[in-house]
Amino acid sequence: MTSIGFRAEKDAINWAVVSKSGDALRLDAHGCINASVGDRDAECLAHFRKEVLLLVEQYKPTVAYVRTPETYNRRAQSVVRANSSDSRLRVEGVILEACYSTGAKTLSGLLNAISHRIGSDSAKDYLSADSLREIKWPKKDTLCREAILAAVAGVEENQ
Repeated sequence: MTSIGFRAEKDAINWAVVSKSGDALRLDAHGCINASVGDRDAECLAHFRKEVLLLVEQYKPTVAYVRTPETYNRRAQSVVRANSSDSRLRVEGVILEACYSTGAKTLSGLLNAISHRIGSDSAKDYLSADSLREIKWPKKDTLCREAILAAVAGVEENQ
């Protein structure tokens, strides 16, 4: 089984492809899709959609999993942070729609849902560890690691 995981930001999407054979997990690929400098919202979202569709076509995952933001009191957020959160949510919506349109089982969830799917008390603990089970973290970037966690949650979804 193959899964693609995503961790979105307002101006970038981190992604990872994980496959599972028996109990063995393998990180097949990972990367980041950046928005072009100066893109307006609609152009940027269309660019993200096109790139996500290319990834799904290339890796043919059976499951796509989008790591969603933790819920906090939005009234307590500053205007800048709220606008950034809104932009991230728009990007996540584009990812969800693009993946769903390909026929891949499309899921999303918070870190606690990811924890449940991977059988961990806290998926967040993996972010500061050296590896996630047998997958060595390819780089230190937390957003890349969250995309890998989301992909692992996707391959574990039938467990």
